[in-house]
Amino acid sequence: MNLHEKIDNLLQHVPHGWCSVRKAHAMAALVTALRPHTVVEIGVYAGRSFLPMVLALHEIGAGIAYGIDPYDSKVSMEGEIEENAAWWGSFDHK
Repeated sequence: MNLHEKIDNLLQHVPHGWCSVRKAHAMAALVTALRPHTVVEIGVYAGRSFLPMVLALHEIGAGIAYGIDPYDSKVSMEGEIEENAAWWGSFDHK
């Protein structure tokens, strides 16, 4: 199974989040092309963008990934427009 197939398979099991399949493929392609030593994502939520980058690091056999997310409704709502803040405020972060 190639990297794109792995990403497609993974994202079928991660229904929540805002990263499209196309964007996930693009982010993974950047990781494989640039071969970074470290990948950091702030605001992981369900991992739809983070996990494809982790798969890409695994594909190249190098690097480490850090996913940072406070999982706190007040922090999630900060700076959001009213509609998004209402959604994050109603989301169970536990």
